[in-house]
Amino acid sequence: MVKIQIRINCLSCNGQAYVPVGEEVSSTGVKYIRHRPCFVCQGSGKQTHWIDLVEFRRMLTTIAAEEQET
Repeated sequence: MVKIQIRINCLSCNGQAYVPVGEEVSSTGVKYIRHRPCFVCQGSGKQTHWIDLVEFRRMLTTIAAEEQET
């Protein structure tokens, strides 16, 4: 079966690329949330996903229908 590689939003960070790791205090005494790159997508916000041709066609049909509505 033929598969196609697509890029989707990272399921771990929800496409945000960075995840909070804890609260810190700056040198001026202001509290802030420290973030680090997502360990799943390495800070890109995207993941590789493989789908078959049937699913790809379904996606294209859905996108085309949504485009016609607007």
